[in-house]
Amino acid sequence: MINYLARRLTSMKRIFAVMIAFGLVMGLVFPYLVNPFVSWDPGRKLYFRLMCLAAGFAVGAFCYLLVKVTLARRKAELEEAKKRFSVLTHAAITRQDWEVSLHDDRIPTCWEINDCPATNCPSYGKHHVRCWLVTGTFCRGKAQGHFAQKLGDCTQCGVYRQALARDPISEIGENFNSLMWAVKQREELLAQANNVLQKQYGELEELHRQAKEMAKTDFLTGLRNHGHFQEYLGKEVERARRYGQELSLMMLDLDRFKSVNDRFGHQKGDAVLKQLGMVLRGHVRQSDLVARYGGEEFAVVMPETDWQAAMSAAEKLRTRIGAQVGGSAGLPPGSVRASFGVAVFPDCAPDASSLISAADSALLFAKSNGRNRVVFFRDLPEAGRRQSAM
Repeated sequence: MINYLARRLTSMKRIFAVMIAFGLVMGLVFPYLVNPFVSWDPGRKLYFRLMCLAAGFAVGAFCYLLVKVTLARRKAELEEAKKRFSVLTHAAITRQDWEVSLHDDRIPTCWEINDCPATNCPSYGKHHVRCWLVTGTFCRGKAQGHFAQKLGDCTQCGVYRQALARDPISEIGENFNSLMWAVKQREELLAQANNVLQKQYGELEELHRQAKEMAKTDFLTGLRNHGHFQEYLGKEVERARRYGQELSLMMLDLDRFKSVNDRFGHQKGDAVLKQLGMVLRGHVRQSDLVARYGGEEFAVVMPETDWQAAMSAAEKLRTRIGAQVGGSAGLPPGSVRASFGVAVFPDCAPDASSLISAADSALLFAKSNGRNRVVFFRDLPEAGRRQSAM
């Protein structure tokens, strides 16, 4: 019957008609109900019936107005809730704003109701706060986590139930707040996880960069290693060929380095190599590449440099090595010397491999003709140049 009325009474006109009909029926039926118990003359009986009809109509109209006022108030509350939910939803979607008000004057104060002594609780001393949304509250003898973790305990709490039991609209509103708060916390957790991932990604990128750097660096001297030198020289030769530029290669080798190891030990020998790397790095151009070719042999790639400039730079390095490396490494002055060979592309060689051979031939010539000197490949005797080209 109730479901039938609920389906039929879907408009105020129908409700009004039903209420008036009910009042009129009561006004017509009531005189017949009291007639066996009352005796009156016909005039007064007619007057009583009319009064009962009027009273029935008045009761029906009053009930209609009461229902109308109640429904209007509920409708206003629903409209207000709809507006509030729409604003919150729009803000959440467009601006990702999940903020929910923690305070509401209609919410009971939990620590007063429960006579709670936990002064370290984040809700303690605060009035009318949604304590179930506050992280770290102290309930049931233990500190609670964030909202999603403690919701099971909060739904059993009288303060939570009282806040939701005001009316259905309030319950819907609180559930909506809870949903928004859960979304906010999930977003914060995702943001934290993303920050951790970004940090780890940055660390991995740095480790990758360091690994790449180590793969092309000589551990002892800190200079570029043989593999990176070969790759770099090949690219620079091709670039010089493309733009019609000159490229000089300087090869140097420490004179009688084995005797340094034999006389002073390999640790002193390593110190000499480290000091030599520092001298080479500190006295070449920023555009030049210094590499440890192997053992005590080193190479300097000098882009956009002709043979005169390369020979001048090699002579300066030879002088600095003799003056600085031995003494800085703790050896007697003048105990470390170096021989140099210089070749230039394309005048001395047509490609990277031939350029290395040309510079190495000049270096071998310097070592076999007195050492501690700089030799240019073009100054070699014809036989030496032919041997390099083979």
